[in-house]
This record gives sequence, C-alpha cells and structure tokens, in this order.
Amino acid sequence: MKNYFSKGLILSFVSILFTSSLFAQIRWGVNVGYDFNDNIASFRPLTQPTNGFHLGPQLTYCFQKAEILSLTAALNYRFMAYSSTQKQMFPNLITPAGYEYKEHIISHAIVIPVRINFNFTINNDWTVFAILGPQLSYHWEKAEYVEQKQQDYPLGTATQAGGYYTPTDYLPIDITIGAGLGCQYQHFFAHLTYDQGVLNRLQEAYALGKNNTNQLFSRNLSLTLGYNF
Repeated sequence: MKNYFSKGLILSFVSILFTSSLFAQIRWGVNVGYDFNDNIASFRPLTQPTNGFHLGPQLTYCFQKAEILSLTAALNYRFMAYSSTQKQMFPNLITPAGYEYKEHIISHAIVIPVRINFNFTINNDWTVFAILGPQLSYHWEKAEYVEQKQQDYPLGTATQAGGYYTPTDYLPIDITIGAGLGCQYQHFFAHLTYDQGVLNRLQEAYALGKNNTNQLFSRNLSLTLGYNF
C-alpha cells in the first residue's frame, strides 16, 4: 500500500507538470516556510506540538478566461520535530524518589498541496489572494515516550525504566483541507494557511468497532514565502 501511494503521489504531480493547457499560463516557482503542527491524538507524544519547515518547487496555472482564479500545486519536503525531558522529585527523608519523562518526535514527509487561489489585483505590483484546497502527504515518523523511575536508598540509587513507545503502525498517509490568505509583490509571494486533517490515521491500525476512540488527526499552521519565475 505504501509503495502504491508513493508512486501515485509522484505520478499525480508529474501529470500536473506535463498536462497541456490551452487556456492557462504556467508559472514556475519555489517556496519555503515554517510549520507548526498540533495533532488531535490519543497517544503521547503525538499529542505534543511540533515545529519544522517545508521547501520545494511549485507551479501555478493562471487561467486566461478567468483571471481571478489560479491553481497552484507544490511538491514539498517537510521536517517536524519535538523533544522534551522533564524531571519530578518527591522528597522523602528515608528513600527519596523521582520520575523522568522523555518524549521525542521526528517526522519526515512528502507533501503535495493543491490549492485554488482567488486573486484580487490591487495594482501592477500588488495582488492579494485567498487559498482553498486539499493537501496530500506521506510520512516517515518516529515517536517515543519513555518514563523512568528513580529511587534513592541508603546504599545507592535504583533506576527502573518503564513507559511505552507510541505505536508506529499508524497510517503514513494523511489528507487535510486547508484555507488561507496571502499576497504577492511582483514575483515574490507570502501566505498563511491552516490545514485540518480529515483522515483518522489510527482508524485502520486500531479499529475496535464502532466504539473505537483512538484517533490521530493533523492540525497544521504554515507560513510560506516564495518566488515565481
């Protein structure tokens, strides 16, 4: 399934690149930006927010018969990460005890946003636009949560490891719907978009019937800067 989906993503993007268009003007560009992700999730540390970046090429179709509309597609690489270590001690005169919590997330993804742009020209240099459309992504992720207990005794310190690893067989595929606002000055552009996941990435991996409460939905805020050639 993973191979078919990754091939499908590549073929979809390539088909957009090479589809002939009699009624459109094609512009190439590049984009780079900051990402903030706050999942709706059932398992730690996937409940923790992650930060990262994205970058890649993009193309835009500017329809000649409807200048207010354009279609943008990009092929981006996105990296997200989170790391935290917390310690909590419980004082005791005889045997002091404490806990140490470690959480780590590293995520690599291929992201293909396909957006419809509603353009409003201010003058020859400035254009503002609204964005709406889906985003497909394929993820390689590692998420880990470890709990470690420490107990101090008169003759030394004992350490006991516990906790759990977040399941790694949740779906690598993600589908989100996004909306945003942006502006363009000559060849330079910037936009802010918010994407909400519509696919529960734990649904197939942990289906327990109609009462299944396991969930993993993405919520991503992106600030993108770019240049159209």
